[in-house]
Amino acid sequence: MLVLVIFLLAVFLVVSYRFYKETEIKVVAQSGVQQWLIAETAAAGVEGYFDTIYKRLEKESTTLAARPANQPIADHSLDALYLDLSYRIAGVYLLNDKFQIEVFRSNDPQLRSYLPQITGPLMTALLRGEHVVGSPVAISNYEYIFEILEPVLDSGGHLKMALGAAVPLRNLSSLYLDPLNSTKTHYAWMLDQKGMLLYNPRHAEMLGHQILQNRQECFSCHLNFETEERMVRGDTGTATIEFRNKDRDLVAFTPIRMGNQHWSLAVSIPYTEATALTRDSFRNTLLLVAFFFSIIIGGAVLVMNMHARSIKAEEEARFTRRQAQLERQLLQSEQLAGIGRMTSQIAHQIKTPLSAISLNIEYLEKEVRKRLLSSGVPMGDASLEDIENVTASVTSEIQRLAALIEDYLKFARLPKPVFHPGSLTEMLESQAAFLEKEMGDRHIQLKVDAAPAGSGEAGGPDKILMDENLIWQAVTNLIRNSAEAMPSGGTITLRVRCADNDVEFKVSDEGTGIPEDKLPHIFEPFFTTKPDGTGLGLSYVHRVVTEHHAFIACQSRMGVGTSFTINFPRWTDQSLEDGAYVDAKS
Repeated sequence: MLVLVIFLLAVFLVVSYRFYKETEIKVVAQSGVQQWLIAETAAAGVEGYFDTIYKRLEKESTTLAARPANQPIADHSLDALYLDLSYRIAGVYLLNDKFQIEVFRSNDPQLRSYLPQITGPLMTALLRGEHVVGSPVAISNYEYIFEILEPVLDSGGHLKMALGAAVPLRNLSSLYLDPLNSTKTHYAWMLDQKGMLLYNPRHAEMLGHQILQNRQECFSCHLNFETEERMVRGDTGTATIEFRNKDRDLVAFTPIRMGNQHWSLAVSIPYTEATALTRDSFRNTLLLVAFFFSIIIGGAVLVMNMHARSIKAEEEARFTRRQAQLERQLLQSEQLAGIGRMTSQIAHQIKTPLSAISLNIEYLEKEVRKRLLSSGVPMGDASLEDIENVTASVTSEIQRLAALIEDYLKFARLPKPVFHPGSLTEMLESQAAFLEKEMGDRHIQLKVDAAPAGSGEAGGPDKILMDENLIWQAVTNLIRNSAEAMPSGGTITLRVRCADNDVEFKVSDEGTGIPEDKLPHIFEPFFTTKPDGTGLGLSYVHRVVTEHHAFIACQSRMGVGTSFTINFPRWTDQSLEDGAYVDAKS
């Protein structure tokens, strides 16, 4: 019997380990998808950061192109541009048609000396009228800048001058990469298109190194550079990097498109952390199974020992009186009954914790049950009660994570807006009517306060260029955020005001307000003050607003309320004639 039990235990361990490895592969793939979504979100933020600077340079280049050729350019002519972008850049400058700096604006007087000369492909691209991004240049041991250049062409399409901006890499990293370094083991890193390491909090000493050309100094840690080569090629996906100390990292990477440059951003976590839940569940399951089998084996051994003792006692007392024999048999029966009650009690105590983890190995149950039954174990054997362990806690976690991934995709895969001119007030009135029942159930009045029409222009004074579906979702997020801040009810006001060139939209509530120290971070991805929040709602709103060439700001006072203000460029017939909305579909 002991041999049979050990054999069944060995079969169970082999089958369990096989299914554990299959589950580990699936969990790693799921974790890789999650890390890839985080990398995609950060990469989208970096691209948006670059796009904001580029569009502002493009707008300024149009103004410079219209400047008369005989009108000199003063040093203060770039002040407005520098002030607009000062929180994103380190300086702005103008190059003449010989690619020499004529005007330079920065608070760092030494920055000018670090700007590289424009040669080779960058010069050719500028002469063709293309905007370009320069390779990062070191200005200190751990500090890098790169250039964004926008050509200014004359009426004949020839290069008149070039407008440039020097962008510190630390500005990008502090906004989009530093927040990803949640622990010492979770971190982000970035390569340029030539394989130079631009950012890595774990290996700051390697910044600026071409890691694909200086492999010898890295081979003490890395086994190969296949993943880095894929990143340099502009691939996207997940991979496992193995190190010489037997550790492994799960890496998700995605390209960052920046004009003529493509960088690659990666997010790394230890492989052991990605598989921790599955590994712990498998270990706990084995411990419980081992304990259960030890009880069975111990009970079997005890029964066999008791039986051997009784036989020996019967042999020794073969010639004793009948009464002594009966007493020994009675004693034996009582002992066996006690063992049975003990085994039954232990089985009952094990059954309760087994039921709590039974969902974890649901998918193992059929295979293991089939193998045990084919080995001769009867249907009622207690060992079968132990094979109901793995799937549902994993399934439950997967279901919980599915809702969160749905929000990334929604954030990371924000569709390209399809712009149409439309009345913002009309859309808000429709939205207020749609949400009236939901807000009424919360004792909240939704009020639309629109400026009166009367400008005389076609389409009304509040006409903007928008993707109505995206604006609808963004405004719904703001309204529901305001509603959550007013658990006792109140009034949410949607106000529209029109200026000469802007349409101002404001959402105001009477809620609890946002702490002052939290205000600078409310639009950052994954920042939330809610226990069950994802930190993507306001980030999504910010991306939609940015895609509409608009600006959003927040004002809040604790105990008074919060207001979000969005300024949209106003749409007019003259805007169409000026070509300001060349991507619009009227």
